[in-house]
Parts: sequence; structure tokens; C-alpha cells
Amino acid sequence: MKKVWMVIAILMTGIIAIGCSNKKEDKSKADSNLASSKASEHSEQEPATTKVNYTAIVKADRAVGESRLWVEELTPIDEGSEEQASMSGEVILLITDEEIISYEDPAAETIQAGQKIEVWLSKFPMATRSLPPQIAGKDVLAIRVLNAE
Repeated sequence: MKKVWMVIAILMTGIIAIGCSNKKEDKSKADSNLASSKASEHSEQEPATTKVNYTAIVKADRAVGESRLWVEELTPIDEGSEEQASMSGEVILLITDEEIISYEDPAAETIQAGQKIEVWLSKFPMATRSLPPQIAGKDVLAIRVLNAE
């Protein structure tokens, strides 16, 4: 009887060892599949530096340091590109860094309602589904306030 229990114990140990080694192989295969899928996703994405130039009309005055800018009729400058969608109506541009704003007139210090601006956004900007939509500050790359004509 002692020999039977010894054989059963050895067989169970072998089965457990084989089962554990298969899990490690499956996990390493899953990890390599995950890594290759992430690599292919990354290669399909556009570079982060791609930007699109838009024009807009400022809807409301903006004080220095205010984190948002209300604009109307955000329209791409290059109308020939299908990837550039215009946004009709009001849009709020969230501004995270005051350094992205430049003025055509060096004496200007604020943005006034009715002024025309050029806005550089990332190629596919993140926007909320609220009314009016808000474009995330990380996607607002630069703003240039143009002189009144």
C-alpha cells in the first residue's frame, strides 16, 4: 500500500509540474502577442507633431490668465483637406499655457470679442460632447491674434 501512495504522489507531482509549465508558456505567448499588437497600433498612429491651421472669430473677451477662449466658426485654412473638419457654432478652446498665444500687434495684451485669430490644433483634437464643445488644452498648440482689418 505504501508503494501505491508513493506512485500516486510522484504522478501528481509530475502532473502539477507539467500544468504549471504550460501556464508559463501560455503567459509568455500572450505577452508577446500583446507587445506585437501594441507595436502595430503605435506604427499606425500619426506622429504627435501633426497640426492643422484654423481661423476663428473671438466671441467673448478674454482676460490674461483665463483658461478658456470662446470662438465661433472654427474653419480650416486649407479647405482642400478632407481630414480637417470645420466646427460651426461656438467652440471653447481650453488654454493650459499662456505662452502659446502670440499677437500680430506687439502692443496688444488681451483678446477682444470680434477679433480674428489663427489657431493651430493637433490633427485630431479631443473635444467634449457638451454644448458648446470644448477642445482640450493639450490639443491647442498655438493661437495667433490677428490685427483688425
